[in-house]
Amino acid sequence: MTFKLQPISMEEIIEDFYTDYCMDCDDEGVTPLKKSEWMNLKEVRQSMINIHSLFGKVRSSDNV
Repeated sequence: MTFKLQPISMEEIIEDFYTDYCMDCDDEGVTPLKKSEWMNLKEVRQSMINIHSLFGKVRSSDNV
């Protein structure tokens, strides 16, 4: 079985992390920020950049 890895887009990272953030807020009984407000947090922006730099450059196994 061959697995082909695809680069992950910044949009996918943002959606996944925002969903996780909202679920954490629900678990803690707090209201999550709107997505636009959440994205303006310095820590969030830096985390997205870091994650994208790590996983956004994954190439298909065909290119290895």
